[in-house]
Amino acid sequence: MKQVKECTAKIKALADIRKIAVDDTDSIIRAFHHNLHNEEERPLLENLSAEEQKKLQAAEAELNTVKEKRQLDAQAEAETEQQNKKLKA
Repeated sequence: MKQVKECTAKIKALADIRKIAVDDTDSIIRAFHHNLHNEEERPLLENLSAEEQKKLQAAEAELNTVKEKRQLDAQAEAETEQQNKKLKA
């Protein structure tokens, strides 16, 4: 179950960086699974720009600081509220 949560968090982080399609989500899941069982690590999504890669690393670092689901949910809700405020302004 922990791996499912980790993979879901990575998908959410990538979706915050750029729009992803169902095929992208499938690729992320496959790469995540591959990385669990192999020494050679694959990127979760191919063709990320340098800026997108930086954003992903920052998002992953932030996710690593939040361990509990409730905390993660609260943090996601707070970020959504902040984004909504920015859009309204």
